[in-house]
Amino acid sequence: MGTKLSVVFAFAITCFLFSGCENELGGFSLDEQTISFETFNVRLGEELPLLSERTEKLERILKTADSDILCLQEIYDENEIMKISQFLKDKKNDLGYISTVYVNTKNEDFDPIPPSCTQEEVAPVVMCVAMECGGTDIACIAQNCLGDILALSPVCQQCLIGDGLGSIAGGDFQAVLEECMVEKEVVYKNNGNNGILLASKYPLKNKGTLALTSYGNHRMAVYATLGRIEKDGEIYDYKPAIGDTQIICTALSAIIDEEYDGIAGSWQQEQLTQINEILSIPDNENIAQRVIMGDFNSNIAGGENIIEFNPAPVSRLISEGWYDPYFDVDKDEVIECTVCPENPFVDKNSLEAVHDHIFFKTKKGFNFYSERAFFNEYLLFNDLEKTKTRYSVSDHYGIKTIMAVDPNF
Repeated sequence: MGTKLSVVFAFAITCFLFSGCENELGGFSLDEQTISFETFNVRLGEELPLLSERTEKLERILKTADSDILCLQEIYDENEIMKISQFLKDKKNDLGYISTVYVNTKNEDFDPIPPSCTQEEVAPVVMCVAMECGGTDIACIAQNCLGDILALSPVCQQCLIGDGLGSIAGGDFQAVLEECMVEKEVVYKNNGNNGILLASKYPLKNKGTLALTSYGNHRMAVYATLGRIEKDGEIYDYKPAIGDTQIICTALSAIIDEEYDGIAGSWQQEQLTQINEILSIPDNENIAQRVIMGDFNSNIAGGENIIEFNPAPVSRLISEGWYDPYFDVDKDEVIECTVCPENPFVDKNSLEAVHDHIFFKTKKGFNFYSERAFFNEYLLFNDLEKTKTRYSVSDHYGIKTIMAVDPNF
């Protein structure tokens, strides 16, 4: 899949490389009517071993990045993300990146989480339990107080009874109430840093960040627009054949075995909440294309080999009309995984998965070519113990997509 160009796309590239097709393609250069994108979750956190060795190898991997837009995730160390930003922009490395967007966050920056319930809100429930049941008799509460509980806000209801009335059976109902009526300090892993970095080989405008509903790791979307820019009274239009393109770089929460204690109700619901928040990022009438890229910890089934995994976040985007060219393949075609059992950090008995995606809001008028990127593996030798250890920079590989104006549109 990753090595096969569509006929139309191959024809368009050929036309740009040879002079005979310039008029047919509107007189624009190849650079003016194509944008390339790459995403890679580098996983520079404590979840994977050999952090120092992986960090050391990352720059070598990033030297292979040749796309206009680069979206990196999970660079949790604030000094490391600044170092990577400088590395990408350093002219002596000849990578061509001139603009990066990221923000370092830390736990002390966040306001406490408000109480799930207010005293006024739970007053009818408290009165019912005291007057009708005199304790936590679940049968009594279900018979006499369920209506008052169901009248609570979803957040309060979730805190009070969790997945069912059984959560308060035999317990201290008063203690449960008090816990739901106090604010909670925000303590994220990795000291609260979000680890998202967006890099571009062109100037960017309308830059912004959006904190996402999160538990465990702090999640964020970083966004900016590539296109027509006014500077010092001059107009620069870097992709005139395409128009303005808004790029959103993010990483959704992972589905893990750790008990969920956030405000969304579950890891799965938190992901869907994050998708809805990302979709709320504003655009304007000048934007011709929108792109959401990163690690979604989700995939639908595709090709002959990819089985669906936690498909809801990806399905939500598809239902809103977003297009993933990496999965636009025949049923008998193999889709290269990005989370793969052959990766040294992935369980060799696990199924092939594609958690990383580059979604486009507009399919019509463009041709797309996608392939896997950042495939890597290293050996660590221990001379003292005479051993060698296989490892990768990350337990993910990346994806690259080229978008070009359709000459026949």
